[in-house]
Amino acid sequence: MRDGRSGNIVIPVFLAILIPFAVTFGLTLFGRARFLSAYERAQGKTPAEAITGAELAREILEKADAGVVEVVVGKGLFADHYDPETKRLFLAKRHFYGSTCAALGIAAHVAGHAMQHRADFRPLFWRLSAIKTTTYFILPLAVLAAGTIVTPFMGKSGLIIALAIWTLINAYNLLTLPAEVDATERARVVVERLRHFRGPGERAGVERMMKAASATYVDGFFRTLSWLASLVVPKLKSL
Repeated sequence: MRDGRSGNIVIPVFLAILIPFAVTFGLTLFGRARFLSAYERAQGKTPAEAITGAELAREILEKADAGVVEVVVGKGLFADHYDPETKRLFLAKRHFYGSTCAALGIAAHVAGHAMQHRADFRPLFWRLSAIKTTTYFILPLAVLAAGTIVTPFMGKSGLIIALAIWTLINAYNLLTLPAEVDATERARVVVERLRHFRGPGERAGVERMMKAASATYVDGFFRTLSWLASLVVPKLKSL
């Protein structure tokens, strides 16, 4: 005879996990939608002076006296990021060479992280650890989530574990989000002093993208999952 007590325990635990999951999931989708919407608008606008993202990042770093930071083309999952260990600022190719408000806003935002490093802003490292945590756990979490669907043995327990891990990872990302906002604000102060933008309209377009870039990694789970899918799907098609 099946023990009903285990079922009585599982349901309250599931509900206790489901509520914070729903909250973090909603905030994640909101941040993702906000960024994608701003990026699409900014991608269609180009300031009169065709400065590239790499050039703007270098100028911001020079004006801010951020020390020796190499600006290079980035690849892979998180192509736009600052690495404090190597003092390298990575920009995706379209942002490194691009001159749209999207490219300039992303470049300026990432430069803000280099400025944080120069100022020994500790939340920067908490933010980087949140991003790394997402990449470390994404594959095991995806396997676990898939197991709950194809393996009846895992059932509710597997689903609860998957939801709990996802919630913790994204809650950590959301809690460290102020470091992204701070990076944008640091870079924005420098951008206002530059004379590359003709009139407040052009600068406002770049600054809106910078603010939206604060939410770039809030959807780390979906970003990582999409990246893994982009690697696997082409290989499956070739079989």
